[in-house]
Amino acid sequence: FTFLVNEQETKRSLKAFIKSKKTKNSLEDKLSDLNSLYEKKLITEKEFKEKRKDLIDSI
Repeated sequence: FTFLVNEQETKRSLKAFIKSKKTKNSLEDKLSDLNSLYEKKLITEKEFKEKRKDLIDSI
């Protein structure tokens, strides 16, 4: 029984880790895309800061 509980806990932890990695990668991608838009002068500094803050706050 103890082994089964530990195995379930390990699976749950692994799923949480994978989900957090996906979120992090997605967030990194979005921040990178946002930075590219700003560097290319396609958005203003104000828009960049607002969107960046929104992305970081969404964590």
